[in-house]
Amino acid sequence: MKITPESLTDAAVAVGKLGEAVHDAAVFPFLGASRGVEALKGSPIADALTGADPASTQAKATLASRYEAIASMLYTTATTFKGQDQDLADQLGRIGDLNSKAN
Repeated sequence: MKITPESLTDAAVAVGKLGEAVHDAAVFPFLGASRGVEALKGSPIADALTGADPASTQAKATLASRYEAIASMLYTTATTFKGQDQDLADQLGRIGDLNSKAN
């Protein structure tokens, strides 16, 4: 795959759209685990579901933020591209693990 400013811009647009989709309830519906907690009150399943709605909301926010950051890096790299993508690779490497406690 050849990296060009145009391909970086196209990738930025695509990744940006993914970030927007995270907030679209038709694409990523509300989890609604609280219904299960209420319906199964006192059960181990209800206990396991407790807190799932806020955790899901936080995960979506983190995911959307990551997509936004990556899209921004791609746009920036497209405007400063000099025939190699090491700067972008370094920036992507600094994002870290999506599953780490810092996120």
